[in-house]
Formats: sequence, C-alpha cells, structure tokens
Amino acid sequence: MTQIFDFMPLFSGCSQSVSDALKELTIASLRIPTGGIGAGGDSTLHIDQVAEDAALTYLARTGNTFNILSEEAGFLDHQSDVTLIIDPIDQTINAQRGLPYFAFSIAAYKDGIIIAGHVRNLGNGDVFYATRSGGAFMNGQPIHASQCGSLSEAHCFVIRAGQGLDRPEYHRFFFETRLLRVTGCSSLDLCYIASGQWDACIHADQREGHGEKVVDVAAAKIILEEGGGVVRDANGGEFPIVLDLHIKHPIVAAATLELMSEILVILKT
Repeated sequence: MTQIFDFMPLFSGCSQSVSDALKELTIASLRIPTGGIGAGGDSTLHIDQVAEDAALTYLARTGNTFNILSEEAGFLDHQSDVTLIIDPIDQTINAQRGLPYFAFSIAAYKDGIIIAGHVRNLGNGDVFYATRSGGAFMNGQPIHASQCGSLSEAHCFVIRAGQGLDRPEYHRFFFETRLLRVTGCSSLDLCYIASGQWDACIHADQREGHGEKVVDVAAAKIILEEGGGVVRDANGGEFPIVLDLHIKHPIVAAATLELMSEILVILKT
C-alpha cells in the first residue's frame, strides 16, 4: 500500500494542474496547431502542448526525479529506475468537438511492469487510479469490473472506427454484442470497464501502424487489471508495455476471462 502514498498525491496534483490549465483555453484555441510534430509522430495542437506543459511544470515544481515518457516531449532521462508514462490528452478530437470524453493519464513503470496508474476524465472530472496489488478506485471508491461472461449481454466499446472494420470478424463482433459505442479514447474505455459500467472494448486491427501506443493505455491497463478485468493483444497474448512511442499494438479488454475468450474466438475466426 506504500505506493498509494508515493504516487497518488503526485498523480492527482499533476492531473488537476492539467485540468486547471485547460479551463483557461477558449473554444477557438482548442483547434490551433502548433506547427510541430510530437515525439509520437502526430501533429501537436495547442491543447496538447498546454496539457503537457502543465503536467511537466507541475512535476518539475514538486521536485520530480523520475524519468518521463510523454506523447509530445518524448523520453526525458533523469537516470531513475522509475519512468512516468504520460498522455497529456487522450482523444484530442473529442476535446476539440466538445465531447466530454477525453483524458489525462499518468502511470509509473518500474522493472518491466506498471506499478501505479491514474486517469482523469477531463470532460466530467471522473478520476480513476490503481496501484499494483492495491485495488482500483473511481472518485475515491473501490471499483470492480462486471461479471459479464457473454458477448450477447455485453456493452462494448470500439476504440477506433474505420480502421480494418470491413473485416468479417469485426462484423460478427458488431452483430453479436448487445450494445456498441465508438469513443476514440482507449484510456477511458478501459477505466469504465474497470468500474463495471461497460464490459469490453477492442481495437484489434493488426495492420502495421495501427493499434494503441503505450501512453494510451499504460495507466488504464493497471486500473482495469486491479479492477478484476483482463487486457490482451488481438492474439490473446499479454499486451506489451514497451517504452517506445512509435510502437502500436492491437488491444482487447474485457471484464471477465469468459468474455475475453469469446471475443478472441470471434477475432480469430
């Protein structure tokens, strides 16, 4: 339980700083490009830079000595055995368009595993966090994934639309699930599965260059796992946590092993 006291106040303060900084932006400024390209290879918008600057400034002000891997700045080496994995804004387009489903996430990585994670829904203020073997929490209350074991009863997310969705296995998934939504925000999708409100999500396109980056899901992965859920790649293997912003992996997440197994069977058919 020591990790809660080590990381959670730091993570909470960092995400609050990002939230406060974004409240100062005008709607028009959300779409302003900076003209730059982030370390992850995507164009950097003003909102992305404001969020990352707020996070890094907060961490510097609190005397952070951990390494940092962030979507825009890349890897900042502080010669630490812990790396903070940061996504300043997951789903910038949702933020631009006024859809309150975009997030700040931060995770602590050490010795090959995520040991703590924190995700803030910047649209409505929901806060999720977890530490390794310490359970998962939403807004300070313990959470647990649902017991849904059948796709026919499952409420599911598709993280991205238009990427390989013409494949037959996707069509079968669409028709067999009870309810489907496309959100674009993998970190929140996993967190709301951890809370028991939703049951599964997929971004199973295995074409090169498609999938989720480590910054997208590092924090949410431990939150879902500590909430009793399961995270895999599209082949059923462990979703890898690799400190490289240029690597993407397909992802499947589910509330239960039974539901995960059913989804993987469909994707492999």
